[in-house]
Amino acid sequence: MVEETNFNKRIVFKCMKCGWMYEDKKWAERCEIYCSRHNACNLRIAKHAIKIK
Repeated sequence: MVEETNFNKRIVFKCMKCGWMYEDKKWAERCEIYCSRHNACNLRIAKHAIKIK
């Protein structure tokens, strides 16, 4: 289950398997499902993660 958390004063969703954070819960859920099944990250999903500058 993805975790809803605050990051830089905004609500984001975190994949509990790899730790990547997304603004859209849908992408965080996809990430977590992929990580669970393959024990790895998918770059097509990860490109939607929050960019830290």
